[in-house]
Amino acid sequence: MHSRLRSRLARASALITLLAAADCKKDAAPPVPASAGSRAATPSTKAAAAQESPQDPDFPPLPSREALPTTAGSIAIGTLDEDILQGDKLLSASPNNPALQLRLVPLFLMHAKTEGLLNEYDRALALAESAVKLDPKNPQAWVALSNVHATLHRFEEAQADLKRAQALGAHGSAIESARAGLFQSLGRYAEARQILEKQVADWARIDSLGALATLDADEGQIETAERHFQEAQKAFSEVTPFPLVWLWFQQGLMWQKEGRLARARELFAAAHERLPADVAVTSHLAAMFAATGDRERAIALLRQV
Repeated sequence: MHSRLRSRLARASALITLLAAADCKKDAAPPVPASAGSRAATPSTKAAAAQESPQDPDFPPLPSREALPTTAGSIAIGTLDEDILQGDKLLSASPNNPALQLRLVPLFLMHAKTEGLLNEYDRALALAESAVKLDPKNPQAWVALSNVHATLHRFEEAQADLKRAQALGAHGSAIESARAGLFQSLGRYAEARQILEKQVADWARIDSLGALATLDADEGQIETAERHFQEAQKAFSEVTPFPLVWLWFQQGLMWQKEGRLARARELFAAAHERLPADVAVTSHLAAMFAATGDRERAIALLRQV
């Protein structure tokens, strides 16, 4: 109970800080980096960006729930909670079972990312480390540990884990995606692009196209990134909202950095509508409301968290 309370307090403190920072800067849009497909913002364009209407007319409207149906956010979170609860029960009866530990690692990572519970990152790390110790010749144990280390921005350790997994026979698209993610995080964009473009050519899915779009954005290829984000949205064919929420959140981050606050707010709002429990989405949407002068709605969002 104490660790959960501490995590919630840390989360609340971070969100309040974010809102305060956004409110202090509400008269100016975020700086726009000089990049392909975009122009450096002048003071007048920055001021205009901060006063944009809720929907940016330069972009098509995002699909409604009817046009692109997904499971309700409460159901998706409830299912995730139940999966964790059942996995924990099984693990309590067999605490040294590495297969059960590995089943729980991605669940805790997803739950931690969504609800901002810091202690669940610790739990995921402990389970992955334990699985590696109990079954060191299992490549999937090293893949799981690599994923946790990458999430915690321990990129060198994540790379070492992934190399160990490959030496033990791990292969396939999941491994390649993990490698591309690490290369991108380390600024090795050319190596990441080689992997991601091949994955998109082999099978254009929401995750492969979305990953390529984030790489485009990191390299300043904004128009290409937007095209890939649109293609990724069209490739969405699941029921769970998590992939779509991730995609819109990443797309929103790109336009927030570009100073297109209306577009960013629209994307964050759409993601929040699909998954209100997502803390990162909620906090960024609150920041957009604060930055465009709607502080009351920003505070209301943070109070929900």
